[in-house]
Amino acid sequence: MKQLRRELRAAKKELAQVRHELNSKTKELRDLLNALPPIPDPEQVYKNIVNRCHDFFACTTAVTELDRRLKTLRQSDKCYEARLHKLSLLEVSVEKSYVEILFIRYQLCTLFTIPALLNALGISTSDIWRAWMEWPQYNENGDPLLLRQDDLERAATDQLSQLHCYRKTIIDMRTSLMDGERQETVNFQHYMSTAVANLQATLDAALQVMKQNGNEELTGDFCTENMEDDTYSGEKTVFPEQVEHQRTSTPEGMRMQDQERNIQEDVDFLEEVEELEQGDDLSMQDQKRKAIQENADFVEEVEDIEQVDEVEEGQQLHEDPRDRIRRENASMRQQIETEILQLKQSCANFRQIIDELRKHPTCPPRRFGLGAIRKQGERLMRCAFCRSIGRHYSDSCIEIRSVFVRRRMIEDRGRCEECLEYCHGGTSCPKYDVRCFHCWKYGHHSALCELPDKSEEIAERRARARRSLAEAMDRIEKLERDLRFFQE
Repeated sequence: MKQLRRELRAAKKELAQVRHELNSKTKELRDLLNALPPIPDPEQVYKNIVNRCHDFFACTTAVTELDRRLKTLRQSDKCYEARLHKLSLLEVSVEKSYVEILFIRYQLCTLFTIPALLNALGISTSDIWRAWMEWPQYNENGDPLLLRQDDLERAATDQLSQLHCYRKTIIDMRTSLMDGERQETVNFQHYMSTAVANLQATLDAALQVMKQNGNEELTGDFCTENMEDDTYSGEKTVFPEQVEHQRTSTPEGMRMQDQERNIQEDVDFLEEVEELEQGDDLSMQDQKRKAIQENADFVEEVEDIEQVDEVEEGQQLHEDPRDRIRRENASMRQQIETEILQLKQSCANFRQIIDELRKHPTCPPRRFGLGAIRKQGERLMRCAFCRSIGRHYSDSCIEIRSVFVRRRMIEDRGRCEECLEYCHGGTSCPKYDVRCFHCWKYGHHSALCELPDKSEEIAERRARARRSLAEAMDRIEKLERDLRFFQE
């Protein structure tokens, strides 16, 4: 009896323990059931899965269309601006398709977990669900629709990989277009500089010929003057001024010859007109006679002007050579003094420009190619522009260097300018309280800061102003030496 009592007490104790465990499990199951969201009906779940599969097929069709648009854009011969604009639109479409496929993929993963819950709750059975999933569905083209989770997962992975390839292709095309545009600009500048150099060489050759002709005539004049009066041999002779005088007089003679030629052509033309129009009526003859008279008057005026010029030239030939040399030296001194004043004003302007540029805020240049990711927690960080993973920070991207292109890419993709990701912006942005690395201001990411580019431009302008200032000062020093020479 004692043994039986001991076994009975042990059985009661074990039964109480089992009852406690059962109550605990029942409570856990009840908590799990209460934690579950409202589960839709099996038919609604099936309809949602079919609808998402149709949406996935539409996304795959859009990806195929993106491939066609890429090929068309690659073969386009439009201007660079138009192709860059279409490329930006195409990039937005690629990002849109990428996000849509990811969203549908996550929705299908959630929907495919519901049938197991329905079976566990006794709302449906696995046989009924299997029969529904084996029922054939067709897409818009009449082909069987993908409904199996494994097939959908493989197709989604393939489409996402294809879109990633499109991203790289778009980046390469943008880089190629920008390089082509830059090369076209360089070629145009080279062409213009070559044309200007050729024009300058032609002008220099023409001036050299005129200078040689002027020197020959000027040498003959001085020989004649020295033979007539030997007392002037001690006077200082300055050939540059005389060459300058002859250089200005030679085009004047050419102009007078052109005027004489034009006058003769007008007279010949008037004579021909008079001979051809003798058979016309009186009114036409009066008009022509009036025109002829006006042209004749013009010819007489031109001849009078030429006679006055000839008289002035004759007076200059009989002028005392010493007086002429003094007059030419005084004229040259005046020109040099005027040029010195202009150069001094230019120096003052250059100094003012340098002072103003020094007041502008600047920063060190971007460290392109030196922003390698070294922190272990940032190895999977993706560049916001070239989309490479773990290679560099977005600010140091060497694929997209221009801030203008970077900002346009961020705007086209609809991303935040502070974190370069998809967010609502404002105070909800995780980078809202982070300062820019370059300008130490809020409101934009360091990769979008315009100060480094402006700093390079300011440094280049300051260097150019310093070079111009040094050249102007050297020119002033040379002109002052020339001025002392003419004052002696």
